[in-house]
Amino acid sequence: MIHDDAIQTLADLSRVQAQRYADRQAFSFQGESLTYRQLDQQSNGLANALLKQGIQAGSRVALWAKDSLKSYEILFACAKIGAVFVPINWRLTAPEIGYILNDAEVELLFVDLPFYQAVESIQPELKRIRSIIALQPASQNWINYETLLQQHSAIAPDIPIQPEAVAVQLYIQRHNWTS
Repeated sequence: MIHDDAIQTLADLSRVQAQRYADRQAFSFQGESLTYRQLDQQSNGLANALLKQGIQAGSRVALWAKDSLKSYEILFACAKIGAVFVPINWRLTAPEIGYILNDAEVELLFVDLPFYQAVESIQPELKRIRSIIALQPASQNWINYETLLQQHSAIAPDIPIQPEAVAVQLYIQRHNWTS
């Protein structure tokens, strides 16, 4: 394991990597890629957007989507403001996901196009969610991800993050497999 005093939190990771390896590829997925600088700037903008939505340290922010580069932007944005990232297993049923969203006390949900209808079906039961952000354009009364990013500064939010702060909350589903 490599120890680096400049990296104490998950939030530090994208900032330090952007300073050191700005134009190197950080992530690549299905023909798209992000450099460390882009990841840092995108996650900064999103962190500022989350703050504007009332998300703060300790708030739960969930993502219901299949894999994408946006997953990392959301993860690091949460880390930069001390919010807790709650990734959702997209293979679960809508009622199972509704339970998780309520149990985790999620305040903001990012959702991708294949799951819009499922979110609509459980939305009345979601107790704490005050904002839903659509990763793809949607006709619902939800906030559009790209529009949200464009409206906020890419300057890093000045929020102190403690190394022991919770960054991610995972839910694991057990299965009883029979042969």
